[in-house]
Amino acid sequence: MSAPAKFAAGPDPVVAAATGTVAGGVLLTTLPLRSIFTDWSWLMVSVGCVLPYLAVVALLRLRSAPRWWHVLAGLVASVLMVLWVFVPQHLLLGVLPTPSSLTDIGDLISGANKAMQQEHAPLASTGPLRLLVASALVALVALTDVLAVLLRRPLLAAAPLLEVLAIASATSSQAAHPVWFAAAAGGFLLILLSGTRLQDRAWGPSVDGSAGRLGGARRMAVTGVLAALIVPLMLPSVSVNVLARATHHNGNGSGSGNGQIVLSSLASLRGSLQRPTPALLFRVKADNGAPFYVRQEVLDQFSNDGWKPSEQSRLEDSLTPLGQGPFPVGPALDLDNPDHPPTSQFKAEFTILALGGSTMPILSNPKSFQTSGGGVWSSATASVVKTQLRRGMTYSEQVQQPAPSVATLKAAPEYVPAFDGEDRERLLSLPELPGSVSDLTNQLTAGLTRPYDRAKAISDYFTNGKNNFVYSLTAPPDDGRNALVTFLEKKQGFCQQYAAAAAVLMRQAGLPSRVVLGYTHRQPDSNGVFTVTTSDAHAWVEVYFQSIGWIPFDPTPLTGADAGRAVDLPWASHPGADAAQTAEPTANRGLSSAGPSVSAEASQAVQAGQHGVSTVLVEIVLLVLLGAGAVVAVIFGPQWLRQRQRRRRLERARTTGNPEPLWLELAATATDRDALWPSTITVGQVAGWLSRHGVDERGRAAVTAVADRVERDRFSAQLVDEMPADSIAALDQALTRWARRTDRRLSLMHRWIPRSLISKQPRWRR
Repeated sequence: MSAPAKFAAGPDPVVAAATGTVAGGVLLTTLPLRSIFTDWSWLMVSVGCVLPYLAVVALLRLRSAPRWWHVLAGLVASVLMVLWVFVPQHLLLGVLPTPSSLTDIGDLISGANKAMQQEHAPLASTGPLRLLVASALVALVALTDVLAVLLRRPLLAAAPLLEVLAIASATSSQAAHPVWFAAAAGGFLLILLSGTRLQDRAWGPSVDGSAGRLGGARRMAVTGVLAALIVPLMLPSVSVNVLARATHHNGNGSGSGNGQIVLSSLASLRGSLQRPTPALLFRVKADNGAPFYVRQEVLDQFSNDGWKPSEQSRLEDSLTPLGQGPFPVGPALDLDNPDHPPTSQFKAEFTILALGGSTMPILSNPKSFQTSGGGVWSSATASVVKTQLRRGMTYSEQVQQPAPSVATLKAAPEYVPAFDGEDRERLLSLPELPGSVSDLTNQLTAGLTRPYDRAKAISDYFTNGKNNFVYSLTAPPDDGRNALVTFLEKKQGFCQQYAAAAAVLMRQAGLPSRVVLGYTHRQPDSNGVFTVTTSDAHAWVEVYFQSIGWIPFDPTPLTGADAGRAVDLPWASHPGADAAQTAEPTANRGLSSAGPSVSAEASQAVQAGQHGVSTVLVEIVLLVLLGAGAVVAVIFGPQWLRQRQRRRRLERARTTGNPEPLWLELAATATDRDALWPSTITVGQVAGWLSRHGVDERGRAAVTAVADRVERDRFSAQLVDEMPADSIAALDQALTRWARRTDRRLSLMHRWIPRSLISKQPRWRR
C-alpha cells in the first residue's frame, strides 16, 4: 500500500517554484490558440492577468504550507487585474468593481459572443475576445495548480488542457503548426514534471539512489517534445485542419490562414456585414466601366434547413480545368451561338488582398482565364472551384456579361429541362411549404404567363417600398423554412432573407432559380478600378431563361448610403427613391462610406443587434454561475458541512448544558485525525490517548475536564445540566490547535472529505 503524500510542516520553496512551473506550462499549452487569432496581443494580456495569481500564491506558499485559501486569494487578485485591464472606467477607487463594472463586462461578453457567431478564424484579438481568453486562462491556471500542486495529481490536468487543444483545432481551418504543438506538449510535460517531483519528495529519497518517478518524468518530457517536433515533419503535409473541416458546416467554413477572410455561407455573410472595421478583400480593374456584382458561391439546393450548394459529387461531370476552356454555362447554353442575345465583353483583372477560401471571385460568364492559382470551372454553378486563394494572388478574366433587352426577356419561352430528371430536381425542387407561401406566389403571378413577367413581379414585391419591407441586420442569420415564413410575415431582414425568399417564390412560379453569394461594389474610378471590402458582401438571385441563360435579379432594396453600390439592371430596375421604404444600412460602410451619416446609422444597427443576443448573454452568465457554484460546492462543501456540524454541537452543549454533544464532537475530530480511541479505553483514559496522538497539554486538560463531566453524566444518579462556557471554549480551541498541527499528516482526500462525514461511529465511542 502506498503512503499518502504529505506537504512539509512549514513553507516550502519547492512548492512555490512548482506553482510557477505549472503556470508556465499552462501558458505553453495555450500557444496553439495562435491559429485562431491574427496577432499575439491576446497572449500578452492573458499573461498580465495571470501574473497576480502567480505572485500572490507563490508569496503565500513561501511563508506557510500550501492552503486551499491561497488559491482563492490568487483568484481574487487576478480577477481584479482583469477588471482593471478591461473595464477600468467604473471601478471604485480604481480597484473595486461596481454594478456598472458588471454591465461593462456583460457588454464585452455580448461582443465576444457576436464575434464567435458571425466571424471565422483567424480573428483579430479584439477586447471582447481577449477578455474571454484571459478569463479562461486565469481559471485554467488555478485549476491546474490545484490538481498538480495541491492534490499532486498532474495527470488529471490533461483533461482541461486537452480542451484548449480541441478548441484551437476545431475553430481554426488550418492544421496546427508543429512548433505550437510541440510547445503545448512541452507545457503539459512541465506540469507532469512538477507534480511528479512533489510526489517523489513526499516519499523521500529513493532507496537505490535513482531519480525515481522524477527521472521518468524527465525522460517522458524529452521524448515527448522530440516526438512532437520530429513526427509532424515525417508525415505528409496537410494545409487544412481536418477536425475543423469535420465540425464546420459543409466543410466550407475554412479560411486560408494568414488572416484571410472567407465568404462561404449565408451565416458568414452577415458576419462580414457587421464587422466593426471593414477589411479589404480584393481589387478589380475592369475596362468596361460598370460590371455587375462579383460572384463567388452558388447555392442551388433548398431544404427545410435553408439554401445550400449542391454536393460536389453531383457536379463532377460539369468541371473544366481553367487552362483548357471553353467555359459553358449550364444548363446546355452556348454563349458563342450567333443567335444568342448580345453580351458585353471586357477584361477584368483581380488582385487578392485578404480573401481566402477555395472558390474564386469572378464576374459572370467568363470566356477565358489567365491564372497561376489553379482551379476548375463548374458549368453547373457557373463558378471557379477547387482553387486556393492567397494574398497577392492575381488573375484576369475575359468576361461575356449578359446584356439582354427587356423585349428579349419577355419573349423567352417556358423552361424545358435539357435532362428531364437532374436539371429539374436541382433547379426547381422545393420541400413542402406552408400554404401562405404558395398563396403569396399565386397572388403575385396571377395572370402572368411569361417567365420574365413573373420574375419581375416577384422581384418588385420586395424592392417596392409601398410593400413595407425594411432592411435590418438584427434578423437571425437563417434562411430555412421557418425563417422564410417569419420574413414574409414581418417583412424585416437583410440580403440573405431577401434573396432566399425571392428564389423560393420564383421556383414556386416555375422559374429555375438559385441564390448567389458575392459582393456589390461602388462605381469604378476613372481607371476602371474598384476595391471590394467585407462591407460589400451581398446575396442576390439568378433566374434561368430558356436560350438566354442565367440573369441576375437583386430583390434587396439598396437605398440611402448604400445606393451607390447598386448596379442598375435595365430588366430589373428598383423603384425610385420616393417610393422606396427607408431601410437600415446593409453594413458598416467604413472604407466604402459615402458620407458621415452612415457610421451613425451603422452604429444604431449594431446596437440593435446587441439586443438580439441579450438572451444568449443571460444564458451564458447563468451557466457560468451554475458551473462556478457547482465547483465551489464540490471543493468546499464537505468542509463546510463538517464545520456546520461542529458549530451545532458546541451550541447544543451551551444551551442544554449536556456534555454529550462535546464528547460526540471530540470523537468526530479524532475520527478525522485517524486517532479514534479503541473500545478498551475508558472515558477517563481518553485524554492520555489523545495526548499521544498530537493533543497538547492545554488540550489534554480541556479533554479531561469534559471527560469528568461525561462520566458524571453517564454514571452518577444526577444528570449534568450545566457545562461551563470556559470548558466549551477550551475544548473548541484545543481541537482547532490539534487540527492545525495534524492536517499535514492527512492525505488530501481526507483533508477534503473528513472521515467523520462518511464513517459511522460505534455507540461505545460516544
